[in-house]
Formats: sequence, structure tokens, C-alpha cells
Amino acid sequence: MEIRRTTLRDRIVSALSNASSALPFVLAGWEGGSAAFDLVDEYSDIDLNFLLDGANAEEPFYAAVQLALEEVSPVVACHSEPPGRYFKLAPSRDFLLVDVCVFQKGDYVEYLDPERHGKLQPLFDKGEWLRFKPSERDSQETRRAKR
Repeated sequence: MEIRRTTLRDRIVSALSNASSALPFVLAGWEGGSAAFDLVDEYSDIDLNFLLDGANAEEPFYAAVQLALEEVSPVVACHSEPPGRYFKLAPSRDFLLVDVCVFQKGDYVEYLDPERHGKLQPLFDKGEWLRFKPSERDSQETRRAKR
């Protein structure tokens, strides 16, 4: 399903959602950050997260992301800092950055916790990858208590 939106922010989210959902090794995508807390304003960056199947998928994924962003606007800066890459587009204001983070199966569940990360905004989910189970929080609390 192709998503179409109109503002620059929406066009960026749509472009990355549509491009990444077409890749077989991308299992799910969601928007976090200020969108997850329903606090998007003119100063908010765009925090997009994607679940990949396979460590070798990161470079092809980021290549597709760069191409999709270039269709919206030229990328004028890019910085890599795990777990993501951070992009600045030409027509955007200084504070509009596109944060694209990737996770592998097994190391992303904590980012689904609504108490800590807000209510994620799903872009697509090719399974039930984006369903947070409270028992996962309990197991994290149990592990923390044992330390």
C-alpha cells in the first residue's frame, strides 16, 4: 500500500516508508520520537526506525533510503552513528533532520515500550513485529534487578 502525503515532513516519511516496505529484508517500519508522543511541531526532527532481517541488509537499505530521500530533495549532509544515519535535506530548516535507525530481530523490543518511547506510529509491519508485549518489559525489569 503506497502512502501519499503533502507537507515536506509527510513527503519524507512517505518516500522512506514506500521505498523500504518494498525491500524483502525490511520487516517493519515505524515513526518514533516526537510523533510517538504526539508532540510534532515545526521544530521536530523525523525519527524513523526499521527492523531488518540480516546484518548484511544495512548497506543496501541505506542506499535505498538515500535514493528515496534524493527524490524528495537533495541530501546536503549525512552522518552515521549507530544505530542509524542522520540526514539533512536541502530545502529543510536547520532543525529538520531525518534520523533513520535500523534494528535487527532480537535487539529492538525495548524500543517498542510505550512508557519509554511513546506510542510508535507504524508505517508498515510485514508480520506482528511491532506488537509490544508487557511481559517483555517484565523480563527487562527482572534482568535489571538481577544486576
